[in-house]
Amino acid sequence: MPDSVAALIRNPRPATLAGVRLVPAGRLGPGWILLREAAQLQGPVPARPGVLWDGRFRLHAVTGGVPPDAVIDALGADAAGERSRTGLPAAVLAVLPALRRPDGSRIDLEVRFGFEPAMPAVQMPVFFASATDR
Repeated sequence: MPDSVAALIRNPRPATLAGVRLVPAGRLGPGWILLREAAQLQGPVPARPGVLWDGRFRLHAVTGGVPPDAVIDALGADAAGERSRTGLPAAVLAVLPALRRPDGSRIDLEVRFGFEPAMPAVQMPVFFASATDR
């Protein structure tokens, strides 16, 4: 085990290691949250059924169809507007996928992404919706 990992196990603190951030859980309770480092996210990819974004999220379904020029990219700065709807911290939401137009504007459609590979901790895919209540 690398010394940096062993040190974090012994004495947890906010840190970034190998593309993963460790942050306090804050209002979610005691403990820590592991999330993707934004700087390490994959860039935009064409939004087609079955496409894998950032090596973790597979696009399964879109209600209403996807515009032909749509891309999947990080929710990023739009995360702050989703906090009240999801209850998740903006830091977590910011690194989740969203549908966008080539100019970067968000497409508000109901989207279902599956987490791949399925996480052994939950024994099944985790799904996130990327649509606002507007």
